[in-house]
Amino acid sequence: NGVKDIMDVSIDPLDPNHVVFSSYEEGLIEVQDGQVVRVLNAENSSIELSNIGGTPRSAVSGIDFDRDGNLWFTTPITGMGLHVLLADGSTVGMNLGTQGQALLFGDVKATSDGYVWIVLPRGGGVMVYDPAGTPGDPSDDNWRILSNKVGDGALPSKDVFCIEEDLDREIWVGTANGPCVFYQSASV
Repeated sequence: NGVKDIMDVSIDPLDPNHVVFSSYEEGLIEVQDGQVVRVLNAENSSIELSNIGGTPRSAVSGIDFDRDGNLWFTTPITGMGLHVLLADGSTVGMNLGTQGQALLFGDVKATSDGYVWIVLPRGGGVMVYDPAGTPGDPSDDNWRILSNKVGDGALPSKDVFCIEEDLDREIWVGTANGPCVFYQSASV
């Protein structure tokens, strides 16, 4: 009751009765067996307040569970825009350095090979994040932003709208100038 601006939903692949919603106002709403069990926001997690929309709020945009039951999520225009809710219930923010500060983060896709793909709306391209198999320890992670430049992903356009993984584990990126396919995340 009172939760506003639901942006996304993701179902835990290890427990289909465990569902998490993201809200641009309230943060993460965790539901187990149809009941809200907790709300994660700037007061009780790694989520930072965002000034998106003109007032400070616990804005969470994209969310997606990975194959191990960890939930990857983004908070737009904050110091740490990418986070993970670990299967043990704790959250960890990823330090993306100065290049990753204050980005507008959108949808998230945690792919079967362990990478996390993030839409950077309004011409930002795509961020690909490699947690190196240790989502709770960001010290060994690596990431890069793909653009329309050759050698930086060669996207048809930096205006990216969606990301999906097909049954052959190929990553499809939908852009303003059409789709493109990445056949191996590791090559990025």
